[in-house]
Amino acid sequence: MKLQKELLIVLLFFLIDDLIEFIFPMDPLFEQFSFLSQCGFLSLCLISYHTSLATGFLFSALCGLIQDLLFGVGFPFHGILYGILGCCVSFLSRSGKEGILRKFSICFSLLVLGNLISFGWYRITGMIQVHFGTWFVHHELGTMVFNAFAFFALEYIFGVMERYQTIRRHRIQRQEKRKYRRLRLNGK
Repeated sequence: MKLQKELLIVLLFFLIDDLIEFIFPMDPLFEQFSFLSQCGFLSLCLISYHTSLATGFLFSALCGLIQDLLFGVGFPFHGILYGILGCCVSFLSRSGKEGILRKFSICFSLLVLGNLISFGWYRITGMIQVHFGTWFVHHELGTMVFNAFAFFALEYIFGVMERYQTIRRHRIQRQEKRKYRRLRLNGK
């Protein structure tokens, strides 16, 4: 896929995250169990998985800045964080075999790392005052469970899109071969 289409896909998943957060709001006091959908970040990881380091960093940083501008707080924070994590995804995908469990372990561990960094940043800046254990039990566990299922759903969606593009590319190539044959036969 081209980066423009991929950017639109990531933005669509950021919108879906926002919609899920509207339907299932987070408890700001961390007294009840809640979760945070991060389909946008997971789709960003899946796209960065097949890119170079520079492209992964720049694309992820751009998506993080757009998310900060449109959906979040703390303007440059997510741009920098997503850029670094996107670069990590691109780097880690180079070493080792290709497989869904490898993708899952890379994307999921970086998702949890990003959440831990975000918690630390918000705790240091005073945006939240909750203790780590309370945050982890009431918020992060639900987030991890929801996003584990979301990862496999996104992997399926991206697989379907990839197969569709492959089929479309093969059809175009066949049509071009037919046109070339017709031109050769008509030219003799």
